[in-house]
Amino acid sequence: MRACVTGGAGFVGRCLVQLLLERGWAVQVLDDFSTGLWNEVFLPGVKVFRGDIVHYEDLKGLFSWADAVFHLAAVPRWAGFSKPLCCLEVNGLGTLKVLLAAREARIRHFVHVSSGSVSIGPDVKPESFEPENMYGLSKAVGELYAKFFQRYFEVSILRPFHVYGRGMGPAENIFTRFIKAALADEPLTIYGDGSQRLSVTWVGDAARACFWTLEHSGFYAVAGETITVNDLADQIIGLIGSGRKESIGMPDWAYGDHTSGCDRLVRAGFSFEGTLEKKLPETIESLRNWKT
Repeated sequence: MRACVTGGAGFVGRCLVQLLLERGWAVQVLDDFSTGLWNEVFLPGVKVFRGDIVHYEDLKGLFSWADAVFHLAAVPRWAGFSKPLCCLEVNGLGTLKVLLAAREARIRHFVHVSSGSVSIGPDVKPESFEPENMYGLSKAVGELYAKFFQRYFEVSILRPFHVYGRGMGPAENIFTRFIKAALADEPLTIYGDGSQRLSVTWVGDAARACFWTLEHSGFYAVAGETITVNDLADQIIGLIGSGRKESIGMPDWAYGDHTSGCDRLVRAGFSFEGTLEKKLPETIESLRNWKT
């Protein structure tokens, strides 16, 4: 079997590429390497193409080789705040162009990796739309395009929540912010009182969920476990042995609980393997030794 992974040099993309190789798949990677690591995807069994999903000519003919397309290419959340137009162009219009190229290639399976940021709040429901920033809005647009193309081929949509694990870069999410601060023995800034609950997901489970949907197509939230911001900070400080918590007022752009149940995913037969207890130490060591 053969797969094309857009954004295959990114954090989750690299983990998915490795999983596909372990399962005996041949893999093509398309990435613009604006944030991805080029040196970690040049592997036996992987063809690597440098390209941009907003340029349709970079996509034409690329997918005709593949049985499945995994679409992970996106402007990341942290860049969405400073580049809202680019965010919408890539995550929205770029997704449409990937879908059009997949339709032209008569792809059988299409897996669209969205984000938990599409809907902010406590215990958000699958397919709900309540974005509170331009990144979440742009990912919601991409989801709508993906849902429309379900009339042409099998489409699955995944919303991973707060992904962490070995190989994550220094500018990803709350994990990297807290870990970098603790490693430097600096304050871990907490907005509000830190009682906000977050659903978090180990990167290996996010990648496994992508592959799993090839035989269990659908719309799924991917949320491994729930933890408060305070507890996450305490665990990181305890494992590193330095750093301290510092609470400040809640800024206008910050949000409270960001959790999701994953009943639909679990009922369909998926099981999570990674936990903070097992995977947070290796996440810390990965960032401690990070080299671009």
